[in-house]
Amino acid sequence: SRLLQLPRELRELIYEHAIIRDTIPIDCAVVKGPGYRKHTGYPYASSPQLHEAYPLSHDVAYRRIWSLPIYDLNVDIQGGTWMEPKRAQMTYQLGATCRRPDYAHCHDKAAIQLLQVCRMVHDEARPLFYKKNIFSFTGRFSVSTALAFIQDLSTTALPLLSSIEIVLTEGNNMRGTAEAHYPPTTRSSDCLVLQHAFHYFTDLCALLASSTVQLRHLYLTIESQSGYGDSQPQALSECIAWEVEKSSSPRPWVASWIQPLLKIQGLESIKVYWISDRPRLRRMSDTLSTMQQSML
Repeated sequence: SRLLQLPRELRELIYEHAIIRDTIPIDCAVVKGPGYRKHTGYPYASSPQLHEAYPLSHDVAYRRIWSLPIYDLNVDIQGGTWMEPKRAQMTYQLGATCRRPDYAHCHDKAAIQLLQVCRMVHDEARPLFYKKNIFSFTGRFSVSTALAFIQDLSTTALPLLSSIEIVLTEGNNMRGTAEAHYPPTTRSSDCLVLQHAFHYFTDLCALLASSTVQLRHLYLTIESQSGYGDSQPQALSECIAWEVEKSSSPRPWVASWIQPLLKIQGLESIKVYWISDRPRLRRMSDTLSTMQQSML
């Protein structure tokens, strides 16, 4: 290869140009869904709406597949009903185009094919790919997508994984299927739980906390959707008063799903962007303080 005839310093510059981006987005896609029956009673083997909502860009060869309840995918089949088994087979794939580290607007994906040129190029470029990129899971079902992607990494690639970005969505436990929530609760408890978590959330946290992964940087977006139908408090004092009224236990008030995440320790940095339709300011503060004390 003419590439290998270049000095190592030049090869690394080429590697950086080809495979390092601001983020490497990883999204989920539907491999196979259940059939459905239209309101007329006529059955169909698959739903085009489902595959349009979660399009698969390439055939699955070696990627991990997992299943989700079809109702949690929230796809409108126009009055039809899903047939058994009411689950969709999912996989992960490289997401939409992303920016380079210099924030220039580019429309090219990381040229990961470079890692397949030959053994020597693979061995030289792989540490840069995993250490200098932020692997981003910000689409639908981010938790199970992240888990499947990381589980598929080789034992030599896992220790190189340095930075991940992930979205966690919490909402009222009346939303979605009961098995999608973490922690599991009764419907009557009317509380905030992690949505679309299933058992994958605890599995993901355990994997990231293991000795085989040496994660250094965590970029976390938390989307809180309380779902109350009453009017929103406007002033800071009103938010605090509303929070006190809704909280029966003594402080600290921390998110109910935080414990598995706290197992990830020794991080160099955590960046949290918390979006809420009903700011629980003290709960946010207490949760972030707990994360800082345990994870950094």
